[in-house]
Amino acid sequence: MILFSRIGHVQEFAETEGWFRTVLYFLAGLSLLGLGAYHATRIPLDLLADILARSVRTVGGRVTVREEEKSSGRKRDDVINYYFDMKHCTFQVDRRSFLAIDSGGAYHAYYLPRSRTLVAIEPSVLAREAEEREQKLKERPVAHGTI
Repeated sequence: MILFSRIGHVQEFAETEGWFRTVLYFLAGLSLLGLGAYHATRIPLDLLADILARSVRTVGGRVTVREEEKSSGRKRDDVINYYFDMKHCTFQVDRRSFLAIDSGGAYHAYYLPRSRTLVAIEPSVLAREAEEREQKLKERPVAHGTI
């Protein structure tokens, strides 16, 4: 309220603070407002709608990983994009996620419906059960005297 009451009475503010400071504060306020508007428009509208809707969809199946190199004329280095391909969906991911997934494994992926942004991915129940069976076989003690 104090801020808006001072903005409403520019003449009084200029008399107490001086016109130079008044113009300086006004320009600083406009530039901060413009900076805030610029950063607000950088958020994709689909992602903003997904965040406001608070809904996530799941898809399950085999995941294959792939990478694509895009050469750019201005830069010396190629840009590498990493993808998770599923039966119905393709998600662009970062390098760490790309290296963490076992290609060809069964996973459940959680994603935002409008922006198609991958939120989380986990091994499916069948894959987890197979891993648990392998761990139990490895941990089984070997009886003495058997070959």
